[in-house]
Amino acid sequence: QGDGLSSQSSRPGFSSGQNPIKIGIIIQSVETAFIQQLIEGVKRTRKEIQRNGVCVEVRYINGVNAQQVIDYMEELKCQGVKGIALLPAEDEGLKIEIDKLVEVDKIPIVTFNADLSASKRLCFIGQDNKRAGQVAAGLMAECIPPSGCVCIIAWPASHPGHRSRVNGFKEVLAQSRPDIDIINTWYAEENHESARITEEILRKYPDIKGI
Repeated sequence: QGDGLSSQSSRPGFSSGQNPIKIGIIIQSVETAFIQQLIEGVKRTRKEIQRNGVCVEVRYINGVNAQQVIDYMEELKCQGVKGIALLPAEDEGLKIEIDKLVEVDKIPIVTFNADLSASKRLCFIGQDNKRAGQVAAGLMAECIPPSGCVCIIAWPASHPGHRSRVNGFKEVLAQSRPDIDIINTWYAEENHESARITEEILRKYPDIKGI
C-alpha cells in the first residue's frame, strides 16, 4: 500500500523544474499500536524533510511479510529512490536483497526498530534490544523468590528485535538466577492477545511469580 507522501520544496536548488531527492520507507506490522505511533512520527516529520527538498514514498505492510518488503524495495528502486529506511524481518532473502541494493545499485539501506546486522545495511536506528532484555532480566531477578518460575510473552520470533530481547532476558536470568525456571515463551502481536495469554498462564500456573 503506497502513501505518496511526496512534494517539492521551494528552497533554491529544488525548484519545480528539478527532480527532488527521493527516499523510501517500508513499515511492517502497521496494525499494531506501537507502529501506529511510529507512523504518526513519520507523518509529523515529513514537513521538515520536504523543506529540505526530499520526496518521501512510504509503503505499509500488515503483519510481517519479508517477500512484500523485497517487492517494495524493488518497486522503490525502480522509482529512483536514493535511499531506503525499512523495518525488516529475519529472512535470508531479505538480507540478500539489502546486500544487492547496497552493493550493486548503490542504494543505502537503514533499518529501524529491528535490525539485520549481518546484512550490509548502512546503520540501525533503535534501541539495543538485547540489552533491553538483559535489563528486564536483572529487574526480574531482584523480584523473584528462590526457585520461583516465570514466563515470557513476546512479539513473534520473526521479528529480530524482539528475539534479541528474549535472548538477552534468558541469558542474564540463567547467569544471575539459575534457580529461576522459565516455563515457556508465548508470542502475541497485540495487547489483547497478551492479556488473553496472561489470563491463560495465571489459570494454568497459579504459582507463577513473574511474567
